Amino acid sequence: MTVLLVVAKAPVPGAVKTRLCPPATPLQAARIAA
Repeated sequence: MTVLLVVAKAPVPGAVKTRLCPPATPLQAARIAA
């Protein structure tokens, strides 16, 4: 039997990909991370 478990968090604007801000907005950075 093969089992695969995927765990992920929702991309939260202002908490993910912060090095992209600026030039991207926090919302745009969260969309990139999604």
